[in-house]
Amino acid sequence: MDIGLNTGLNTGLNTGLKKFKKNQNNMSPIEAPNALSDILLAVIQPAVAALSFELWGLECLPSGRNNFLLRIYIDHEQGITVDHCEAVSRQVSAVLDVETAVSDRLGNYILEVSSPGLERVFFYPSQYVNYCGELFNIKLNTRFEIKNSETSTSVFHRRILGRLQAVQMDKNNEPEALVLMIKNQNQNQNQTQSIILPIGMIQKAHLVSEVISETLTNGRKSNKNIKNKNIKNKKLASKGNEPS
Repeated sequence: MDIGLNTGLNTGLNTGLKKFKKNQNNMSPIEAPNALSDILLAVIQPAVAALSFELWGLECLPSGRNNFLLRIYIDHEQGITVDHCEAVSRQVSAVLDVETAVSDRLGNYILEVSSPGLERVFFYPSQYVNYCGELFNIKLNTRFEIKNSETSTSVFHRRILGRLQAVQMDKNNEPEALVLMIKNQNQNQNQTQSIILPIGMIQKAHLVSEVISETLTNGRKSNKNIKNKNIKNKKLASKGNEPS
C-alpha cells in the first residue's frame, strides 16, 4: 500500500471513528448502519480514488444479526467494466482486512461492487447538479403539497416523477432544492407545472431510463394487442362452431 493511500486511509479512519464514537450512545438500531456508512465512506473513498475511479455512493445494509451487505457504486467518465469492479473489490477487501477498527464493527459482510447503472441512485446533493434535463423518480420522507393552479386544490404526494430543470443553491453555494417539471395535477396530462422540492425532503431519488421505460411501455402495448387478438380469435372460433 503506497504512502499517499495509507495517509488518506488513516485520516479518513480517524475522522470516521471519532464521529462514530461521539454519536454511538445515542443511536437507534436504524441509525447505527448509517453511522457505520460514514466510517466506511471515509475509509473506502481514498482506496477507490487510488484506482482513478469515483466513489458514487455506498450502501451498508443489515443482513441478519451482525451481518452486513456492503454495496459500492463506482463511476468513471469512460464507463465501468467488470474488470474495474473486480479491481476495486480486491482493493477495498484488502483495506478492510487491514483496518481492523472497521472490520470488527462491520463483522461478517458481503461486498458488492458495481456501476451506478442507467437508473442510478443519488446519494449526495452535489450529484444533482450535472443531471439537469433528466427524469427522476423521487421518494419523499414526508408528504409534499402540490397545488393545482387551475382549481386551487392541493394534493399531497410521497412520490414524485419529474424532470430536473435546475438546482437551487443556498447562501453557501450548496444545493438546497430541486426545480422539477411535473405533469399538471388535473385531467389534462399534457400540461406541466414547475415545483420547488427541498432536498432535505428526499428519502431516495433515482434516474428514470426513458429507453427502458419506453421499451416496457411498448411491451405492455404489444401484450395487450396480442391478448385482444386472441380474444377476438376465440370469439370467431366460437361463432364458427355454432349450429346453423
